[in-house]
Amino acid sequence: MADFIWDIRERQLQRGTQTAVGVVAFHPEPSRICELIGLISEQALAILVYANSPIDDELQTRLRAQAGRTPMHIIGGGNNCGLGIAYNTLMQWAVKIDARYLLLFDQDSTPPPNMIIHLEEAVKTLAKLGTRPAMVGPQPITENTDRFKISQRRHPTPNGTLIPVDFVISSGAMIVLEAAQGVGRFREDYFIDVIDIEWCLRAWHAGWSVWLARDLQMVHRLGRGIIRLPFGIEITDQPPRRLYTYLRNQLAMLRLKHVPWRRKLRTAASLPVKCGIYIVRNGFSRAVITAVATGLWHGTLNKLGPPHHVWKRIEN
Repeated sequence: MADFIWDIRERQLQRGTQTAVGVVAFHPEPSRICELIGLISEQALAILVYANSPIDDELQTRLRAQAGRTPMHIIGGGNNCGLGIAYNTLMQWAVKIDARYLLLFDQDSTPPPNMIIHLEEAVKTLAKLGTRPAMVGPQPITENTDRFKISQRRHPTPNGTLIPVDFVISSGAMIVLEAAQGVGRFREDYFIDVIDIEWCLRAWHAGWSVWLARDLQMVHRLGRGIIRLPFGIEITDQPPRRLYTYLRNQLAMLRLKHVPWRRKLRTAASLPVKCGIYIVRNGFSRAVITAVATGLWHGTLNKLGPPHHVWKRIEN
């Protein structure tokens, strides 16, 4: 640990970078996570890998080789604590090593060249304009270069490339750690899904802001792909266990004061339609019906926390 901190101090003097990279690894495909580390390592102050599943010695060796001269540290117990705990732990470590920003990733993203430099400049531009940025993210695209739709917010836009949005997806998002002290921790009881949306909406409510760097595109693989429907409607194709947490957390979020009424109304109107689409698309499978019914029930009751017991019931 002492050597890791010392290496970071040297890195700060040599490179002047202020961004720690936090990667959450959950049963990662080795080649994909190695590619991610290799693409981002030269720009980073340090790389923090949160092991949400065990990482064997061979993969650790490969990751360190990809990191090169950039200090890398692996944290987490490998027992799937959920994204909320992972993000909060990464933020604590980033503060501990005197980083100013934390750039989050999961293994499903491929960062573009100079991503850290681009996002740091975007944050500084927004700060000079007095917008109080809490998070800035790239424009996520599919491997076919189709853009993911992200809801733009009614807020003054400083230029044509930095767009105020309700939220950015967590993978590829740069957190301003000073702002995070005011916004607070990520919701650990959500476990996975909607965690980034809730945090960003809370940031807006607390007087901070969230931005999309539209000219910075990042390939991201979301779920099992995108289901495209008439009238430009797009929903993520998720496996049954993720349908449960997605529906549960979306419903639970409706009771929060910092969630705008327009979003609450849109969610309440769209969830029944989405549930029907998921059930029909999966051929009325028992697993999907169980996931949908349980997710809606637990979300209504605000019954949150780790979902492992529900996942077992869905899959059995």
